[in-house]
Amino acid sequence: QVLLLGATNFYDRLDPALIRHGRLAQRVSVLPPSNDIDARALLRHFFEQDLTTTEIEKLVRFTVGVTPASVEGWSKAAKAIARASRRNVSVDDVIAQATPSDSRSASDILATARHEIGHALVAQRLGHVVETVSILRDGASGGRTISIPPTTIMSRKIIDDLVTIALAGRAADIVFGEGPNAGANGDLAIATELLTKTQDEYGLGGDLVHASAARLRPGLGREMLGKELDRLLDRAKSIIFDDIDIAERLVDHLIAEKTLTGVEISCLLGVPADNRGLHTPGQRDGAKFSE
Repeated sequence: QVLLLGATNFYDRLDPALIRHGRLAQRVSVLPPSNDIDARALLRHFFEQDLTTTEIEKLVRFTVGVTPASVEGWSKAAKAIARASRRNVSVDDVIAQATPSDSRSASDILATARHEIGHALVAQRLGHVVETVSILRDGASGGRTISIPPTTIMSRKIIDDLVTIALAGRAADIVFGEGPNAGANGDLAIATELLTKTQDEYGLGGDLVHASAARLRPGLGREMLGKELDRLLDRAKSIIFDDIDIAERLVDHLIAEKTLTGVEISCLLGVPADNRGLHTPGQRDGAKFSE
């Protein structure tokens, strides 16, 4: 019996003849953990033989949103350090790998924390589940926020909420930061794409014409698109302004801890952890915003 396995980052680009029934039909997605439950499972896979349950729990906050390959890298590096010192690997060895030294200035870290807290605060206030907020560097990204909407049905309200959350980092830069900066580049791309699809593909922008099917040039038009982005940016700014004192406290906590879990965010906001939204365990369709 022969078992044939394949791996790709672009399953949707594979030839349909390759993945139809009887061939490579079974698909297993290996994604970064989007919640604490998945993060614990991933950590147990790599560290159950070396760390206690309590020690593994200390790593959960750093693992949500991190690829399995990165966690494997932490494991290999931490165990190599322990072997070189002729001792067992410790949780501090792993944390050192998960939180590498940061060469950014204090003002840059503060700006990143404000930006990410903007995303998290607005997401929570709009009823989305915040899974993690981090200012740990990840490649070109200076931080990340992962939130999950209360439903997978893309209504106009949900789209407006997602765009508002995407623009909330820029809103925070304006409301209690040093003003707009280039860190919102990826967020603006997400917001623009969502609003464009609302008009061109989803039939939620005022008419039911599907742009590509009608062979029309897609796009809302720069002026109209700009007005929609400005409207939802103002909405995000208003939410942050109303909670500015809480936002400042969240920023201080994030700088101190580097990563905050959704439960910690809820507690700091005075929201019961079990009322953070309509999230169900295992739901994967989260939104990730990075500076």
